[in-house]
Amino acid sequence: DAIEVLSSLLLLLLQLVSSPRVRVEAREREVRLVIEEVQAADAGVYTLVVTNHSGSLQQPIRLSVTDRPQPPAGHPCVSELIGGSLCLSWSGPCYDGGCAVRGYTVEARRVGGPEWGPLVTDCGSTSYCVRGLEPGDYIFRIRAVNSCGSSDPGSETPPISLRAETTPLSANPGTLSTSLRPETKPLGRQQTPGTGARGDGEEEGEYHHVVINRSQKVTDVYQQLERLGVGKFGQVYKLLERASGRLCAGKYYKARSAKDKQLARNEIHIMNSLHHPRLVQCMAAFETSTEIVMVMEYVAGGELFERLVDKDEELTEQTCCWYVQQMLEGLQFMHSSGVVHLDLKPENVVCVSPTCTGIKIIDFGLAQRLDPSAPVKVLCGTPEFVAPEVINYEAVQFNTDTWSIGVISYIL
Repeated sequence: DAIEVLSSLLLLLLQLVSSPRVRVEAREREVRLVIEEVQAADAGVYTLVVTNHSGSLQQPIRLSVTDRPQPPAGHPCVSELIGGSLCLSWSGPCYDGGCAVRGYTVEARRVGGPEWGPLVTDCGSTSYCVRGLEPGDYIFRIRAVNSCGSSDPGSETPPISLRAETTPLSANPGTLSTSLRPETKPLGRQQTPGTGARGDGEEEGEYHHVVINRSQKVTDVYQQLERLGVGKFGQVYKLLERASGRLCAGKYYKARSAKDKQLARNEIHIMNSLHHPRLVQCMAAFETSTEIVMVMEYVAGGELFERLVDKDEELTEQTCCWYVQQMLEGLQFMHSSGVVHLDLKPENVVCVSPTCTGIKIIDFGLAQRLDPSAPVKVLCGTPEFVAPEVINYEAVQFNTDTWSIGVISYIL
């Protein structure tokens, strides 16, 4: 029977294209399927069918083909270029070779130099901070690595100048980079329909360097009105300044521990460096044994999120572009001050008034001041808007905020 089965053996090869690379070898007691010069397309499910006079049986055989991965897709991006350090980020390969990519090799070469040298051979993420290179002009490239080996090198960066001093630099013309402290240059303004020449309801000036007041209570200076909102930190109330009659917003921190108080003080300290029309301003602060109150400017237009879900609100492409431009103006100033927000979302962008399209960024409770010599890792923010490096518990960067702006832009 065995001889009969072998003599009548049929191979049904599914997902197999007829090719001179493929042949079937029949021997006395076995049949072999031989595939030469194996390719990724050869992977799939093959069904072996055995027949004799009594019937037939079939057995699926799954064939996996593994190889070196393809090179990383696209060009590496250069950011946070300052003096002798920079941050490279890149995309993974389009095809991983049939097994998981386990790391990347980052290589560098001096412009005009003959040889490439590895900077790191086991980078576990798609970004890497380059430090310690001698001053000069360099080109960088990336290889993907899996269990079968290393890919061919990906596309090269344009020449990048690294210098000993800590003055921010930029990549050569034709590339886009964001430095650690970019030049604070206002973006061009546009006129928004129905809002006048400026179209943003913006009021220049009146910035305060806040020193926490421990000698008075907030109620000595302000009258507490209705509650505006509540969050993990505490509550927000509308306040009326007794001396001027000006409306403000009071953020009441639950300060049960020394850690709670320090978090509030850090937010006040950061806001003291963020004097810009697109960022909500802190005007005063009060501290008692049980709470800290931040007094901020009152913004009456409501959350941008409310306009997004309002069916009666006409949201044109031009208006959306104007919203994003204003957010980028505020973000650009924050980053030039060394601060990353880490919780950008429509609920933390508020409209200056109900009748205009001017906006301000609020809530700096999670904001951090970045230092290139001390990477910051956080596991906080709103899941729908946080960047991959937050989810992966990797070092955050200024472009962590840019990811969130991209999500907001998509929603708009």
